[in-house]
Amino acid sequence: MSYGGFTPGVSTMSEVRSKSGRPTDVRLSSGAEIWEYATGPEGYETYVVVFDGNGVVRSAQQVLTEDNIHRLIPGKTTREEEEPARPAGRRV
Repeated sequence: MSYGGFTPGVSTMSEVRSKSGRPTDVRLSSGAEIWEYATGPEGYETYVVVFDGNGVVRSAQQVLTEDNIHRLIPGKTTREEEEPARPAGRRV
């Protein structure tokens, strides 16, 4: 699944910023820069775009899915649950 039609290995940070605007969160993890586009507290979509060290899209996906919600552990953040297995995370 991809977000915004961005192509992993081809699309760049400037292209994502131009099409999607300013991300709601930016963080670094294991040499990757991660941009999150959350739709708000009552939104149904949160997209995460992961860039490699050269500013090229590594992945772009909708992460607020039923499968991901079922993986949550009460009292922990997804960063605590999933790092270092998956760089993308958000506070719950």
